[in-house]
Formats: sequence, C-alpha cells, structure tokens
Amino acid sequence: MFAHRTISLVRGVTSAFRGASGVASSKAYTTFTSGPTFNVRQGLPAMCLQKIRAEPLMPHNLFQHALVHTGKLAAHACVETPAANPGVMAAILAFPKSQPFWFNILVATGKTSVADLMTQMAVEGKDLSEVDWKRNAVFVVFGMVYLGGFQYWLQVNMFGKMFPTMHRFANQSFAAKLKDTAGMIDTVKQILFDVLIHLPLMYFPTFYAVKEFVQGETWNPADWVVDGCTKYYNNCEKDLKMMFMVWFPSDIVLFSVPIWLRLPLRHVVSLAWTAYLSFLRGGKEPSSTK
Repeated sequence: MFAHRTISLVRGVTSAFRGASGVASSKAYTTFTSGPTFNVRQGLPAMCLQKIRAEPLMPHNLFQHALVHTGKLAAHACVETPAANPGVMAAILAFPKSQPFWFNILVATGKTSVADLMTQMAVEGKDLSEVDWKRNAVFVVFGMVYLGGFQYWLQVNMFGKMFPTMHRFANQSFAAKLKDTAGMIDTVKQILFDVLIHLPLMYFPTFYAVKEFVQGETWNPADWVVDGCTKYYNNCEKDLKMMFMVWFPSDIVLFSVPIWLRLPLRHVVSLAWTAYLSFLRGGKEPSSTK
C-alpha cells in the first residue's frame, strides 16, 4: 500500500512537471500501472507494479527520470520478507499443546515437590537445612508416577472412551456447550466418577502406599499397601470431607475446558491441595488403628 501511494504521488508530480514545461507528449515519461501480474525482471510483487515502460528521455526530462527512479525504489519496498524464525520462546509456548503427556509429567512432578517445600519452609518454619527430603521424595514420586502418568491416562485416554462426547464438548465454545445436552450429561458423569470413585478409591490409597514405600521401614510391597490403607482408613473421614469440598466445585470447571488445558489447570488447584495434604499427611504417622 505504501509503495502504491508513492507511485501515484510520483505520477502526479511528474504530470504537473510536464504541464509546467509545456511537454505534451505521453512518451516522455515512465508509466506505472497496477495489476494482478508479477514482473519477473524487476522482482516486484503483483498489485505494487505491473510493468515498467521506459521511453527515451530528453534532457528536459531528467528530473522526471529521477522521480520515476524513486518510484521504483518505493515499489521494491513492497516486497515481503520471509517470516522470522519463531524462536525458542514460541517453541516453549507450543510445547503444552504439542506434547501434553510429557508436559503433564513435568508439571506434576515439579508441582508436588514445590508444594511440599512450601509447606515445610513457609508453614512449618523449617530452614533449608532442616527440610525432610525423604518426605519431599514422597511427593516427587507420587506426582511423577500417579498424577503425571496414571491420572493423564485415566482422565484423557480412558475418559475419552468411557464418555464419548468428552472431546467434542470440551473443545466447543461456551454457547455451544449450553446447547449440547449429551455433552453436559457426560460431564456430570465425569465429575461424579472423579469424586466418588477415582479420588476415594484410587488417589488416596495410592498416596498412602507411596508414602509407605518412601518412609516405611520395609521393602515388601504388600506391607506398603497394607500399612498405607490402614492409615488411610484412620484418616478417611477428614480426608474425604476436604476432598469433596475442594474437588467437586473445581471439577465443574476442569471438565469443561479444552482437553489440552484440563490437567495443567488441575495442577493449579492441586498445588494448594498438595500443600494441604503435605501439612496434614506428609509427616510420618504411627501404624496403629482407631
């Protein structure tokens, strides 16, 4: 557009100069026209310059030639330059959508470790030298294996088969979601599955078993499960109450956003939840029953 206006300006100035000098011949100047063709010789794009027709210039047309040459240079400015390389930052921003599984692994592992460190240092007032790294390892292992791996498989892969409208509903606009009755029914089913089956019967037993694996005094996997489930039984009333208060309202939002964003947003809520779990259940507990 800039070059086109510049060319028009040059033509206007050239015509004015011709009128002042009494030159009537139309062959004493260069003509610029716009059109859809591409001028290979000049390397100029279409719509900036269709053709350049140069006529022999008389001495009194030297100024006109200079103006026309300026117009050519302006037309060259219309040539588009190749798009810049997106760079490292663009690749990082694209990573969550291009590699959602590995992104989820990284976020889950880092999140659980940071949540426990925040609890030990900010809430419990420990110095870095006093941090219980064995306790922190519980959350690292649980975050990487269960929250990063198993939970992705369950809530993305398996939920997609169990609830056929999940992907379609999650990727629709909000207005379209309100008209999708089948999608809303499947979303309610996902929420109920999460708070009535997944969290109480899978999440908590696994957390307590992993805790026994890291903090326990035995290398027998059966002991990890038995001791972990025993401690979960002792704490289940309070654990389940807090779980429902946090995750039921959160799931209403989390199961409605696009699929690639579901687990990253879940980790945002889980950061606060894991800090609470670390404060309440992170330390070593006795194995006695009620």
